[in-house]
Amino acid sequence: MVIDMIKYKLAPGISEDNLRAAAEDIIQVWMSKQPGFLGWTINTVDENSYVDFVYWADRQSADLATKNMKDIPPDHSWLKCYDMASVEAQKVNTLFAHMMN
Repeated sequence: MVIDMIKYKLAPGISEDNLRAAAEDIIQVWMSKQPGFLGWTINTVDENSYVDFVYWADRQSADLATKNMKDIPPDHSWLKCYDMASVEAQKVNTLFAHMMN
């Protein structure tokens, strides 16, 4: 499994409700259609600071999704949620995972 870890701040005027609604929509219209997509969590770090974990089956799937981001309509509300100057992203390989229900 590979995780895209994305740290960011929200764009001015964007609320957590806006972010949640945009995330739910982008999952339906784009993310769920990407091969190897497993899931996504949006996490708060502190006030207006977030880190997302996007889970992929493998590195090839994660890299393809990054390449396919060009297919997201540029006016989609999801892209407007982020203070783009604050975005930091990296892919991490999972060495071990244990999750409880």
